[in-house]
Amino acid sequence: MIKSYRLPAPWGSLRFVEQDGEFDRLIPELEPVQSPDSAPEEMCRWMDLAGSLLEHPHVLSSVDRRHLFSLNRMRSLSAFARSVLREVTFLEPGEILSYAQIAERIGEPAAARSVGRALAANPFPILIACHRVAPARAIGAMSVLRPETLMPEAYLGDKAKKGIGAWLRIHDLSDLP
Repeated sequence: MIKSYRLPAPWGSLRFVEQDGEFDRLIPELEPVQSPDSAPEEMCRWMDLAGSLLEHPHVLSSVDRRHLFSLNRMRSLSAFARSVLREVTFLEPGEILSYAQIAERIGEPAAARSVGRALAANPFPILIACHRVAPARAIGAMSVLRPETLMPEAYLGDKAKKGIGAWLRIHDLSDLP
């Protein structure tokens, strides 16, 4: 059985999808919601974590990382996709690496395009901060003095949601000490 619960977000909302009683995916949506939906305790924990990451960007704790990667959805991904997503969980707020740099870090230096595809299919955005990875040519042009340069071409493979990726990048930078 599939159920979902929504949480307000600055750009609209976050939809937390539960399948057969387990957190299955997180979907950023542009449609606003005024208050969080009532949810089971386990889903509330994920909703609280995402809310805390939106309020003050940070790296996932080792406990949260372990719990996230033990979910069925994560175990169903290829070993390559899991390694990409795991590596991204270590990126600090304000740190933006290229697809090629992530590929090198996971020991697959020729797999930059595959890194991009794995990030576009990220089932847990916000929790896994895929907005901290970008094409090398885009990173070179990024400037906080020109916020438009922080806008990705797409967010999670969706051009309509690229403003969400820009908001996340700007928020990462604005929350730095």
